[in-house]
Amino acid sequence: MRALIIDDEEYVRLVLEHTLREEGCEVVLAGNGKAGIELLQTRAFDCVITDLRMPGIDGMGVLAWVKEHEPTLDVLMLTGHGDVKDAVEAMKQGAWDFLVKDTPFDGTAVKAALAKLRAVRILRRENL
Repeated sequence: MRALIIDDEEYVRLVLEHTLREEGCEVVLAGNGKAGIELLQTRAFDCVITDLRMPGIDGMGVLAWVKEHEPTLDVLMLTGHGDVKDAVEAMKQGAWDFLVKDTPFDGTAVKAALAKLRAVRILRRENL
């Protein structure tokens, strides 16, 4: 699985990169929404993991771009400051999942969501 991680916090990017590589993923990192969208325009990915709150283009902006240009691409939204309203809005807009960054952040929730996503992707292929 090829994953694009978009987060403005270097520590979070590094933890996610390590976690996903342990799971056998190819990982590409972007430090903000603009850089993430530029990568999406030039490379193919199976999923995007993006922070909700970032300067400039935030996670909802990334999600909107993905839904317009790559509607079959799965987006997992991460936040350290989320509330139910944010989660509901992200899911309404097409996010595959909405995860709150645990403290300290260790990537456990993302690993579990990735396992679910892989299972769903296998089922999708079997039903084609």
